[in-house]
Amino acid sequence: MMGGFNNILYNLNIKLIIFNIIINIFIQKLNQLSIKDTGIAGGKGASLGEMIQSKFPIPDGFVILSNYFDKFMEENNLNDVKIALGIFIGQLILNTLWSIIFFSLHSPAGAFIELIVLWLAILATIISFAKISRPAAWFLLPYILWVSFDGYLNFNIWQLNKATGSGQVACTQEAKLCPDGSYVGRTGPNCEFAQCP
Repeated sequence: MMGGFNNILYNLNIKLIIFNIIINIFIQKLNQLSIKDTGIAGGKGASLGEMIQSKFPIPDGFVILSNYFDKFMEENNLNDVKIALGIFIGQLILNTLWSIIFFSLHSPAGAFIELIVLWLAILATIISFAKISRPAAWFLLPYILWVSFDGYLNFNIWQLNKATGSGQVACTQEAKLCPDGSYVGRTGPNCEFAQCP
């Protein structure tokens, strides 16, 4: 009976030793790091290790070594996720810029050019998302269709403004109800509603 128990303990000790060796290959305790280890542990891990060695009151922990972190990212296609998120954030910035160019700067021509770049960024986002998740890519289809329609409208507003030739903006055909029951439309260079009679 005792031989079986000793055999279990022996096997458990071997497994623990192997586990500790593997863990020490992939991770490093912070108290074992210094600023010289920036290349393997990253700047933050090496700095924390240096602070612990200098007796700063920092709780000990560990870091995953950078070469194994990179290997993990690569083997799990997480580099593609990082790239896709970067492209996604880029197109969000372009989307915001379009509103500023069109509405704040009153530049339909500039907004149309920017919209072409936005459309290409959305297409790049769809392609990069498709590598990771097909449903995520399909969910962007209405967005690119809307931006395509927006481009059609933007182009026509630009052309209408060019046709006036006076530099005056072509205003929308909205009407405002005045207190006396009459209606006034938008006029002027800023497309403001005319004064009620």
